[in-house]
Amino acid sequence: MDAFRDHLSHDGDVLVWQAASRAMNPGLDEAIVQRALEEDESAARPEWLAEFRSDLESFVSPEVVVRLVVQGVRERGPSWVNRYHAFRGSRRRQRRRQLHAGRRPL
Repeated sequence: MDAFRDHLSHDGDVLVWQAASRAMNPGLDEAIVQRALEEDESAARPEWLAEFRSDLESFVSPEVVVRLVVQGVRERGPSWVNRYHAFRGSRRRQRRRQLHAGRRPL
């Protein structure tokens, strides 16, 4: 989020681009976007309109997320002291699928 704020609308070596799906792809059927907005507006706005979710701030504040992120770590390998779980999720009437993963100490 800091990189986004720091580089949006500034000249430099980092390109930050934020645009709604229809601005990027005018051939995208507007009905698809409208249907998604009608079914679940809070999920569709970031997906189709390139907006950050504000409805989750009451659940976990941006400050908490920033404190929990370890700078410079892009991924972590598996650890033998954890048990890993994953499950597939999907929203009703949507084609989009999600994979959720978690870990728990043994």
